Amino acid sequence: MSVLIGSASLSSMLNTCRNGITSVRNTINGLARDLIEEISSIIIPAIIVSECTTDLISNKFLREALGLGAGAVSYYLFKRFIKPAVIEREVESAIANSKTNPKSALMIHTTQDHNGAFSSTHAVSRVFRDCAKRHSIDRIRGMTYQERLKVQGKKYDVIAIMAHGQSKVINMDGEFFGFTGSSLKKIGFLSCRLKEGGKIILCSCSTGQGDDNVAKAISEGIPHATVYAPSKDVYAAVGEEFDEDMTPTFNDGILFKGNDMTRVYKSGRLIYTQTI
Repeated sequence: MSVLIGSASLSSMLNTCRNGITSVRNTINGLARDLIEEISSIIIPAIIVSECTTDLISNKFLREALGLGAGAVSYYLFKRFIKPAVIEREVESAIANSKTNPKSALMIHTTQDHNGAFSSTHAVSRVFRDCAKRHSIDRIRGMTYQERLKVQGKKYDVIAIMAHGQSKVINMDGEFFGFTGSSLKKIGFLSCRLKEGGKIILCSCSTGQGDDNVAKAISEGIPHATVYAPSKDVYAAVGEEFDEDMTPTFNDGILFKGNDMTRVYKSGRLIYTQTI
């Protein structure tokens, strides 16, 4: 028995088939991306990820799904998953090894990082290692209410804020704090957690730049704190490591290295400018 199909019906069937194939392809591509993202949620030794990378890079379908060449996939996997996992283990090791130190430090570490400055550079773990030489470290990820509860009742000699910044604001997990007006609650949190005569270090670009900046605002709100901030970028360039000469260190008076980098404020007054 023969079946006659009109041209209009045939065209409709073909379009349905094409749409179905496109839908399946999009679903598969989405699953491929989900597979990549799943890797980042599992902290495993970097060597294992490296061995897996060879198979992933050789998978032509995966490369096409990501829209990347083999070299780009390798770079993507390394920067997105492998290096941050290595840095995080270095940070965790520094924290664990710091617990017998007499002084104390609270590191407030951003969880959102658009250029990898606070997740995939060895300067991050270097700051933690420097701090761990003299301080017992606690770390919270961001300044949400839940994170602040983790250190409720504790007092610290040093509080360091590790987040992206500009002259008048700090970007902590997508929320911009100028530490005035609506940000005063954050000032209260820092004030309550800091010991009398303690230090606040802003590991955030340009937060000491200009006459009215974030560092000055924090020092006005917390008179018992000495606030250290950089007058320039502490991150050399997107995709590159921190410039070592601009890396904040906890072993030279808690200053930012580099010519004319450090601004130090007390009670809203600029009390020191580094010129070495």
